[in-house]
Order: sequence, then C-alpha cells, then structure tokens
Amino acid sequence: MWFAIAMGCAGDDGAGTGTDGATDGPTTAPFAGRAVGEPSGDCPKFKTGGDQSMTVDGVDREIVAYWPKQPDGPVGLMFAWHGLGDSADNFSDALDLETLARQNNMLVVAPYSLNPLLVTWDYLSGGGNDLLLVDDVRACADQAFDLDLNRVVSTGFSFGALWTTFLTMERSDVFSGTLTFSGGTGPAVGMSYSTPATAIPVLVAWGGEDDGYDAGMIQVNFEETSLDFAEGLEGDGHTVVRCDHGLGHSLPFDWDVAVTEFLFVQSFGTPSPVGPTALDTLPDWCQ
Repeated sequence: MWFAIAMGCAGDDGAGTGTDGATDGPTTAPFAGRAVGEPSGDCPKFKTGGDQSMTVDGVDREIVAYWPKQPDGPVGLMFAWHGLGDSADNFSDALDLETLARQNNMLVVAPYSLNPLLVTWDYLSGGGNDLLLVDDVRACADQAFDLDLNRVVSTGFSFGALWTTFLTMERSDVFSGTLTFSGGTGPAVGMSYSTPATAIPVLVAWGGEDDGYDAGMIQVNFEETSLDFAEGLEGDGHTVVRCDHGLGHSLPFDWDVAVTEFLFVQSFGTPSPVGPTALDTLPDWCQ
C-alpha cells in the first residue's frame, strides 16, 4: 500500500452549503489560464460535504468534497489524490481535509480512483478519464461556487503525487501551484520530465533515501524521482522548493503546514511569495 502517515485522524460532520452558502466578497482578478469548459457529464450536487457522485464522459465517478459552511468570498479549489491501495474517504479522514477546507476558505476535492489496486491514476496512457475528471470538477465547481480560478492547486501522496507530477506538466495553465509528496519523474515510474507550458511554483517533498516502494519487479526510489522532477523544473526556470522530511515513505505530521503556507498562498500568473530563498513560513524539513 502506498499510504502511510505520521499523524492521527480527526473530523466532524460533513454538512455544508454550496452556492446557497456563498457570501458576498471581493471580486477575483481576471484569470489568464485555460478557459473553463462545459462538464462532459452530470455534476456533483454539492449539497452536503462528503461523498459526491458525478459522471465524466459517461463514466460514473465518485469524489469526496468539503467546503466552508460560510464561504468568505470566492473559494479556492484543491485536489488531493490518494495513493495505491488507498481510497478517497480514508485519505480524507486521515488528513482531516474537512477542517483544512473550512479553515482556509477552500473547496477540497479528493477523487476515488477507478483502479486503486492497479494503475491508480492514468498518467501512463496520457491521463484518460482521470484528466477529464480534473477538468470536469473544475467546471462543476465553477458552476456551483463563487470559484477563484486563480487559486486552484493539487497535491497527492505516492501514486497520487505521481499524478500531481503529471498534472504539473500537463495542466500548468490550470494550477496556481502543486505539491508532491513522494512523486516525481524518471524511468522507475514510467514518466519522463516534460516542460510545463506555463510558469508554475512546485514544492517537491520526499522522505529521504529510505523513501521507496518495493513490490518485487517494481522498485521505486522516491528520492531519485523527486530530485529528477525538481531538477527538470529548475532547469526550465520554475520556482521549486525542495523538502526532505526524512521519514521514509510517509507523510510528516506537519504536512498541512506545507500545504497552507505554500499551496494556499499561490495565485495563478503571480510570482510565488515562497521560494528557495524565502522559506521562513515552511516546516523546518524544507531546504
């Protein structure tokens, strides 16, 4: 299983409101990235937080979604991707994504994989229905909420981080920032680095030299893949923060500080306020 975490679980009821709960707030700056299209199928109802159903190009999909009960102006959107053998509800509960959403004025979406025990997210064949899911969730969220398109971010762990790696390269015109926990590029994960078309700040995190996955014929050293990804981004001039928490293939207990102090401060098309020489707000395991 590609999921471990050095922290406890927490959470309360998932009740919330969608458009009806939105409040008047400041207008957002014009968005200069990829235009929001029409959803390919039925959108989630977004009536109460928790499990939501939708269809993506004729395929039934499930997500877990949380948002603030009383949105303070436009809300941002974060995708959170689970690892191999895990599930969206377990990932959401373990990370307490409900509290993260409510405390940071974010819509947080954790999708379920169609193949959680195999190719969890379909980067090996160019994205498939999983990439359409990203576009549809964004489009549906834009219809249901006062969505700030300048604050759309992605994070994930292990296979979820590999998928976030793929999204960084394929949807840099959508995301204001991404954060990978044990992801990256290289032959071991079947994904070569390719240049993101749009400038994007990325926090690349891993668990030291012991951060690995060994399933017989499949062996991955996530320190190597993370560094390969970071070096590619740096070579292309993107803002990259490298963070080695040294805890092996797991999430550090203060993972959320990296999310809130790196991802949530980003705005699309704007230079990152956090970078290799401005790390004061990040955990001490960041370089």
